[in-house]
Formats: sequence, structure tokens, C-alpha cells
Amino acid sequence: MSAGLEFAPLEPPEWLSPGERVWVFGTGSFGRAVARACMAQGMSVQGFVQTQPTQVDVEGTPVRSWRELSAADRSMPLLVGIFNRDTPLDGLVHLAHEAGCQRTVLPWQLHAQFAQDLGWRYWLAAPDFLLAHAADLSRVNARLADDASRDCLRRLVAFRMGLDLGYSSFTHQVPQYFNELTLPTFGHRALRYLDGGAYDGDSLRQLAEMAPGGVAQAWLFEPDAANYSDLTKSMSAMDSLSTCVPLALSDRHQLLRFSSGLGEAGHLNDDGDHSIAAVAIDEFLAGQAVDFIKLDVEGGEAAALRGASSTLVSYRPVLAISCYHKPEDLWALPDLIDSLVPAYRLYLRQHTFNSFDLVLYAIPQ
Repeated sequence: MSAGLEFAPLEPPEWLSPGERVWVFGTGSFGRAVARACMAQGMSVQGFVQTQPTQVDVEGTPVRSWRELSAADRSMPLLVGIFNRDTPLDGLVHLAHEAGCQRTVLPWQLHAQFAQDLGWRYWLAAPDFLLAHAADLSRVNARLADDASRDCLRRLVAFRMGLDLGYSSFTHQVPQYFNELTLPTFGHRALRYLDGGAYDGDSLRQLAEMAPGGVAQAWLFEPDAANYSDLTKSMSAMDSLSTCVPLALSDRHQLLRFSSGLGEAGHLNDDGDHSIAAVAIDEFLAGQAVDFIKLDVEGGEAAALRGASSTLVSYRPVLAISCYHKPEDLWALPDLIDSLVPAYRLYLRQHTFNSFDLVLYAIPQ
């Protein structure tokens, strides 16, 4: 890769073979999905490993602690089935090595072999997918506005290719969304704020505490029914002019399928458990001004931005856009912003572990 994005060659993938005996580290949704994918391809899953087991088995497969593994067990591949923003992968690998496990298989290696069975898993993709988009990544690298952003992109891409495991525990020590990149733009004037993926109003509460001029108006979009109930209760206790909207954001008014009941992780899904209505920001605001748009809409960020094109051109709001829900977000979202309104300075900041909660900040020039 050019423009400061040069990486060592990738090692050829070590595929798991039918009949091979393996262990899965972690019993959460990702770990269970990995175990099912292995079984579907003929591997023999010996069991799940938990540091402190809380159950005897999961889906009929035994759960064991590290000390219960035999020497033969430790020689088998250990598939890291923990994939979230809370537990850095370098720490998990360290635990496995301390326990004497000889071969750990990390999530991107698993996705390379089991993509069809594992399906969408946020940013997860085979390492060679990023290599295939070297030109896109180099273009974005050259477009970023500061060294911190460029270093973030370089290390993040290396991490997702298996070349910088230490990045899994890295975060920028700045608040998410409301920080030295975004808030100085407004001085002491009160803000008009639009939140896509408002959850229970946590981001608005944070903004109200941090913005020197406070919040004049807020539009809070939350399509998940349980989250929306929490949101309305939370907002009724706040002294702010907020409008809670039980809709998703997209590029037009439409009905979409949605997987609900997942807390912050509720998302659009063709196989979702119910239908929700979506609206475009341009349609909803109908010419009203907005100063700050935050989008954390579980993979719908590009559609929501397209639906805000007139608003972006007219008012140049500050943008804080989640950039980790799809592997192509790294270049597709910066490219999209440039195609809509090129007069933005673009920054990346990493806010939680394992390259989750990566935010693309677009600050008007």
C-alpha cells in the first residue's frame, strides 16, 4: 500500500480441516456461532473454554476451565470465539498462551474460512479483503486531516489483517462524539442536535453536560421498541427540548426489517423479527437547521448520510459517524461524505477495544 500504508506480506491462512479436533474459547453468541460453523464443516468441537465456567455445557457441548484441559487438549487449535468491544484480543491470546495452548485462531482467520456460516459480524472480514482495497485505503489515508488519524488508520488496518495485535487494546483517550474535534466549532451557542441510534438518550445527556452553550433542540431517532421506551422515560426527566422519534434513518421513507431486543446492537436485517419505518433526514427536517449529527445506526450510516444530502449542503453540520459496522466503512463513508460535501476535514478516533466504536468525524471548514 502507498501513502504511508505499507504492511508485511500476509502469511498463508491455516485452514481447519474436516475431522480436526478443536476447542472454542468463549460461550457468547460469536463463540456459539463459531462452534456451529465448525460442526457444519466437519470439525470436532471438543468443548468450550471459559476462564471461570458458569455452566456445564452449551448447546450440548461441554464447558471446561483452563485447568481442566489436558496436554492433548492444549495441543489442539483454540478458536477465539470472543469478539466484542469490551475484551481486547491481545489479552485473550495472552491467557491462552499462559494456559499452554499451542495454536490460537483469531476471529478474522475464522471469518476467512466460515464467512458464509458466520454472516455479518461488524467490521470482520478476511485479511486479504483489505489488501484488495489497498488503493481505497491509501486514498482515505491521504485525505485524513491529522497524524493521529493517519496513525489510527494504519494500525487499525494492520490489526484487522493480523499484523498488529497490540492495537486491540488501544483507544484514544478522548470522549466519544463530544470532544476537542467537535465542540470548539460551536463556541458558546446552543446546539441543534440530531441523533441517529439514540438508544436511551445517553449521548444527549453527555452532550448537555459538555456543550458550553447547552442544547437548544434535539431530535432523537430510535427504532427499537424497548430502547424507545427507555428513551422517552429518560427524556421526560430532562429539561431539554427533545423530540423522540420511533423511526430508523435511511435515504428515503420505506419499511425495513429489524432485529430488535438486542439493546444497543439492534440493527437492520432482512431476516429481522419485525418491520420498522425509516425516514430520510432531509424529509424529516424539511429545511430546519441542524448543527451536529451523530449516527450510530448499525450499518445504515451510508443510507442515512445519503438521506441528509440537502441538509449537509445547506447547513454543514458537524458529523460524528460510526465507522466500524462494515469492513468497507473505512473508505466508503469518507468517500461518500466527499461526494456530498467535500469541504469537510476528516478525522478518525478509536473509542473502545478491538477497533469497535471507531468514529469518523467530519468538521466543516
